[in-house]
Amino acid sequence: MGLGDQRAAEAALAVSEAATNLCRHADDGSLLLRVIRAETDAGLEFVTIDAGPGMADVSRALTDGMSSAGTLGIGLGAISRLADTFDVHSLPGRGTVLAGLLLDHEGRGPGTGRRRAAGGRADQADQR
Repeated sequence: MGLGDQRAAEAALAVSEAATNLCRHADDGSLLLRVIRAETDAGLEFVTIDAGPGMADVSRALTDGMSSAGTLGIGLGAISRLADTFDVHSLPGRGTVLAGLLLDHEGRGPGTGRRRAAGGRADQADQR
């Protein structure tokens, strides 16, 4: 795929967390993956779309330790930290769309991109 071993493991973790959230919370949903290969970049992009309960407070859901399912509550936060770009939009009672992009960093470490979180509004998140 073009990712180094560590970055491939981080991509696997992020995608696994996204898929677990679909299975645990959604009534129906999809996970889409796209491998990116270019002359100067390699990466993995993923999108989840679900018809689940949604999240009333996305910012709170991204906080480590916050769980509506009795788990450790670190999945969404981990995805956002690992991804170079991360976006989530959720409407309570309708569902959630989550997108992440992980690029190969060749030793530069994870999460060097931008993060956005939306829960009925768009929040410009921190630059890493």
